[in-house]
Amino acid sequence: MTGDFEKAHAHTLGMVVAAVHGVEYQLECNLAWAKYNLANNYVNAIVESISNGMMAVNELGVITHINSYAVRILQENRDEIIGKDINTYFKLLYFKDNKEDILALTDQEVEIICRGKIKKAIISSRIIEGLPSGMKGTVILFNEISRTRKLVQRMSGLEAKLTFKDILGENEKFLATVKLAESASCSRSNILLLGESGTGKDVFAQAIHNASHSSNGPFVAINCGAIPRELISSELFGYADGAFTGAKRGGNPGKFEIADGGTLFLDEIGEMPLELQTILLRVIENKSVMRIGGRESIPVNVRIIAATNKDLAREIEIGNFRMDLYYRLNVVSINLLPLREHKEDIPFLCKNFIQKFKLQLQKNVCELDNSIYACFAEYDWPGNVRELYNVLERSMNICQGPKLLVTSLPNELTCPQTARSLNPHSSFEELEKQLISNLMIDYADNITRVANQLGIARTTLYRKLNKYGLKPQEHILPHKNR
Repeated sequence: MTGDFEKAHAHTLGMVVAAVHGVEYQLECNLAWAKYNLANNYVNAIVESISNGMMAVNELGVITHINSYAVRILQENRDEIIGKDINTYFKLLYFKDNKEDILALTDQEVEIICRGKIKKAIISSRIIEGLPSGMKGTVILFNEISRTRKLVQRMSGLEAKLTFKDILGENEKFLATVKLAESASCSRSNILLLGESGTGKDVFAQAIHNASHSSNGPFVAINCGAIPRELISSELFGYADGAFTGAKRGGNPGKFEIADGGTLFLDEIGEMPLELQTILLRVIENKSVMRIGGRESIPVNVRIIAATNKDLAREIEIGNFRMDLYYRLNVVSINLLPLREHKEDIPFLCKNFIQKFKLQLQKNVCELDNSIYACFAEYDWPGNVRELYNVLERSMNICQGPKLLVTSLPNELTCPQTARSLNPHSSFEELEKQLISNLMIDYADNITRVANQLGIARTTLYRKLNKYGLKPQEHILPHKNR
């Protein structure tokens, strides 16, 4: 402030000092607001970057804040959500009556209401303390359970890794089978894979899934013959909280729920207990599943691929398989060729397996001796491609040189193959005993295949084995070259 000395007032300096303090205060306020805005922007960026729905509610249960991800889940505008009661969207116990129910949740499965529709969600909540006037609030994190399951599926390996490029062969019938499978993969129809054990039903199932419209969804495989009868129902359909003694708290989803949006591969479907076939039929027809002990029907969008090495038509005749379920599953039927019917593809398979074993076993084996291919061409391959895979893996484990020799093969592939015939002058029981013994050797003691070949039930075959004193893996006759 400048002016004539004579005109100076005693309060002029005070005005200058006050103005200076005012400018300082304004600068401090501007700096504080800048820091506040920066901190607020950081908080907003962090909240919006969280891949979960997040909301804050006050002590009355009124929603005060919400992030964009939560807005997308609830399918409403932000302004419509803020100010509403939390129970508008969550089917929870109102926490004003029981605060512990909402303030201490961790990964709890609940239901959320989105535009009148019910969705499953995983929710966690924590109390907010230190607010003005001693008020308390709650932060709630939640996500759709379908997203959580996809993460679990990816981490636990519930995905198909094989494609049609991994299926090798040049046989015309085999290529026709592959082409049929490729065509069927484009639809949502159920598929039934039929074939002997070891023909690659699992490989075809994975390839069909990866070529389908559900390739981004989970691929869940379950062996119906490997799960105890008393557990297979809970494995497929899940169970609710408290459904039985020892049930996991909060319940557990079944394979149908886990496979939602993807493919469920039911291997060995012919081994499924008859009482569960009725439930499976209802799930396929209604496209919904009800957990054991549950009351609500859960919609599922699942494409089913079933597989079996049994003759289901025969199983239907003897009452082991439901006809209506068979027609539900058999929309597209694919018969897989046994290896003995496309032996010309063995060299392609061998080269592929050898390259795989070189990396796994750290071996420098590069090729197979020609005598091995001749031996493979003579063998009947009762175990199909799986047996070929195991034979090569065993041989490479004991091989010492750069070439796989016939001496590395197991005895059943290298021993002389002698023909066996039935004696026409024998009695009926002698002929039957010799026939069963020959078939048991031909089919490597596979009771199911021998029974199918004879046209009798497995229980009948067991009685005949006991009658004639025949036991699996105790035959002294050499393997027949069919």
